[in-house]
Amino acid sequence: MPEYGLIGLRLFGFLTGVIALYLVFNRFRNGRLRRTDFLFANLISILIIVTSVYPDVVNILLRILSLKRDQYSR
Repeated sequence: MPEYGLIGLRLFGFLTGVIALYLVFNRFRNGRLRRTDFLFANLISILIIVTSVYPDVVNILLRILSLKRDQYSR
């Protein structure tokens, strides 16, 4: 069972990602953002949301890099 402090951090990350998505779509719709910037900002926002909802997805990166248990503190 996760600690209650981590739930607040996950909720903060989720809200930050959702607000960022809204702002990116709004700026793109108003023509103040180029298509490549739009795609890059959306990718980062979605990664923040996915990491907040399912933090174990980061472990995939650790396995790809072949880090041992003592080389990372997660």
